Amino acid sequence: MAKKIERIKPSLEIEEHIHLHITGWIVQRIGWALMLLFIALAALGLFGDGILSRERLNHDGISIQYERFFRHEAQTEIRIQAPAATHSVMVELSPAFNRNYTIDRILPDPAERRIVNGAVLLTFPALGAADIRLIVEPAEVGGSSSRVAVNGNAFELSSFIYP
Repeated sequence: MAKKIERIKPSLEIEEHIHLHITGWIVQRIGWALMLLFIALAALGLFGDGILSRERLNHDGISIQYERFFRHEAQTEIRIQAPAATHSVMVELSPAFNRNYTIDRILPDPAERRIVNGAVLLTFPALGAADIRLIVEPAEVGGSSSRVAVNGNAFELSSFIYP
């Protein structure tokens, strides 16, 4: 049952513009719904750490975890878990990765670092499996796509950096 606005005729000659009140209430309800949607998406991780932001790529026993959404000038972690091939793990960071991110720290320290055709090659000694963490900071705002190869297996990392 729809509620009706009681219209009264006062003795004063005042223009009430009831239709503007009704339009305002409708706009207000739409605004509340949009704010609720925005808060729900933020809580789920659309603007940073959360379910919608977490990405995990798996291939041949190699796993890469990273955040798809994060803020400019904020650090994020890319975690690589890989079985050792011939007692070492080789990680290749493409030239696009080096343009999109600044590497702040690498844990553990690689045994060897080389640059070949703009790509950074990192070699980690490992017995069994390696757990490598790259602490990076984005270089630019917007969408980015980078390639990371681990022991020859290529992974495409795509993310969006908010201002």
